[in-house]
Order: sequence, then structure tokens, then C-alpha cells
Amino acid sequence: MFQNYLNYFKLFISEIYHFVRPNFNRSKIIKKLNQDGIVAISEFFNKAECAQLIEKFNNLEPSVFVKLDNDKRLFFAENQIKEIKSIFDKKELNFIKKKYIGAFNVSSWMINNTFFKKNSLGSGGDWHRDSALRRQLKFIVYLNDVTENNGPFQYILGSHKLSSKLYFSSKSNFDIGKTRFNVSEIANNDKCQKITGKKGTLIIVDTSGLHRGTPIVIGERYAITEYIFDFNLDKGYGK
Repeated sequence: MFQNYLNYFKLFISEIYHFVRPNFNRSKIIKKLNQDGIVAISEFFNKAECAQLIEKFNNLEPSVFVKLDNDKRLFFAENQIKEIKSIFDKKELNFIKKKYIGAFNVSSWMINNTFFKKNSLGSGGDWHRDSALRRQLKFIVYLNDVTENNGPFQYILGSHKLSSKLYFSSKSNFDIGKTRFNVSEIANNDKCQKITGKKGTLIIVDTSGLHRGTPIVIGERYAITEYIFDFNLDKGYGK
């Protein structure tokens, strides 16, 4: 019980910290990110960059990957593929990191290949929050075309906000630190958004909100994710 009270305190402090920083400005992306928790930009990265990352991923030794059900992942991918940092070193992305997470932020990258497997829950292991008690930012890039069938990213609009976190905790015995949710807890939510897109599509998302990779029906999905943290956040890799 004490731990749950402590978690509520941590959440409120995190929200105060988020709003006292000067992250509200005229940027349409920052405004939409604060409002909905997610922004998608079509074909932000070019096709050559996407093809290069897939090729380098596929040519790596099998021992460097982590396999999670139907999801093959390369954590700390920047250590294996040196071009990643330069590909992501874009003025627009650095601006968003600074305004949403803070000037002092750290990043790491993960590339994954998700493929069809019967009864799989999809990338990320069904609905979840990466962090329940504070904001977290990710840049997700589709490296191949993503349709309804091969695992599009799904997000509950506004679920990164304090009000939504309190609402979902009220349905879970007020466990504010809960990060995993089953389909029945999310069912019929009219704020659920599914992101399809061509290769190079960029998804900017606060993953303290509820999200998942949709289970794949056919084909496969390649994506690269930049995890962005402030210095005080435990690194939630693998979530």
C-alpha cells in the first residue's frame, strides 16, 4: 500500500516537472504531442536510409539479437550500426527532444523485425505503458511499408495524460504503477488510433501512454526506435 502511495507522489511530481519546463511553444508538433501523445509524419526518412538500416540489420551475427516470441530485436543498435546517430541527427528531432524531455537527455536505439506467428500478441507484448509514472519519448520509424496487416503501431490518444492514468488506475484497484493491460481493458476505446504508413514514416510518441504493435496477420515489419530519456529515468529497454 505504501509503495502505491509513493507511486502516486512520483507521478504528480513528474507531471509538475513536465509542465513547469518551457515545453509549450508555437511548434505544432509539440502542441499535438502534449494534446494527443502522438504525431505521425509520412516518409520523414528517405527510402535509401531505410534500406541501408534493414540491410545492415540482416547482415549482423545472430548472437547480437534478442528474440521475444515473434520479435527479433537489436538493442543498443548504435553500437553495431555506426550510421544510426548521423541518420537521426536532424534539427527537427533534436528540437523536439529538448522541448519535450529537456535539454539534458540521453538516447539509445533499437531495431526490430516482427513477423507472423500464430496467436502472437504483437510487438511489445500487447497493450502497455513503457513508464507509468513519468513521461517518456520515442521516435519510431517504419523501415518498410506498414499496412493494416503487418503490425501497425496503435495508441490510445491522450492516455499519456494524468487524467487518463488516474482513470485506468481506478479500473485496476488504483494501482497507478500498472504498465500491462489486456485487450478487454482497452476494448471499444474510441480514442484508439492505428498508424499505417510508407517506409520512412516517423512516429513521435509519448510511450507513457497506452500502446502496442498490432498482431501481424501476414508479412513482417521492420522498424527502428530511438528511446529518449532524461537523466533520472531508468532505461526501459525491451518494453
